[in-house]
Amino acid sequence: MIFGRGVTPKVVSSRQLKLLESFDSNGDVTKLLRNNGYVKYDKKINVENLHHNVWYKNCGKAQVNKLFRASMV
Repeated sequence: MIFGRGVTPKVVSSRQLKLLESFDSNGDVTKLLRNNGYVKYDKKINVENLHHNVWYKNCGKAQVNKLFRASMV
């Protein structure tokens, strides 16, 4: 997996991941993230008027929003 803006080892935006890598379908993104141990955050996070589905790994739910916003700078 390629890391970049919105895609870090702890939090991943499926929207940003699709921009960095090419996938045949949305299901392929979900499979990749689940196979790598990521869990889907229950809410969408709005950054710059774009809603992101965020996945997280090795951090608590309380930290997801803060970590994701920091990765989008």
